[in-house]
Amino acid sequence: MIIGTGDMGERLAAGLAVGGRVRRLVLAGRSSSALTARCRVYLGEDGQRDDAVAYRAPALAPGLRYNAVTAAAAIPVLEALLPGSAPLRWSAPAPAGLAGGYPVLIANGAVTLDLPPGLTQQDAVAFNENMARGDGIERIDDDGTVHFTAASRGAVAGIGPGLAEPLAIDDLQPRATALDAALGTT
Repeated sequence: MIIGTGDMGERLAAGLAVGGRVRRLVLAGRSSSALTARCRVYLGEDGQRDDAVAYRAPALAPGLRYNAVTAAAAIPVLEALLPGSAPLRWSAPAPAGLAGGYPVLIANGAVTLDLPPGLTQQDAVAFNENMARGDGIERIDDDGTVHFTAASRGAVAGIGPGLAEPLAIDDLQPRATALDAALGTT
């Protein structure tokens, strides 16, 4: 999810050009081919849905550009956490340990959920869990262990032994090394 505010022409963290004044924008999504299942956009203080707005900007090609988008989204969050900073309504990954990204309010060094009207925390968590399954993650345990969907496990089963097994945080580097070796990128 991405949240931001801006005047005409200001670019938000998602690379979306906003025309006119937008007080609040929450965006989560992947591609227009799965628009209803993969995207939610809430506009204004009343949380009016306009999911199509997510795809009005040109798509970014895969590659290192995503690092710049991530940095552009992270810098305002880091600035807002500094002492004396103005409050910020934005999007952040894993607030309070929740899996996924959520609209948040950052004020006085605290990060709190800032969900649109009518969207409960339970619904937002369920949405993020559904998005994760679309990315191949069945669930994440409280200790951070990632369990992959059957489709993900099937996709890597023939590449290398163990790649489809649950992934504990402590096993991240060995798993990345094993994946690189299986793909011949080392």
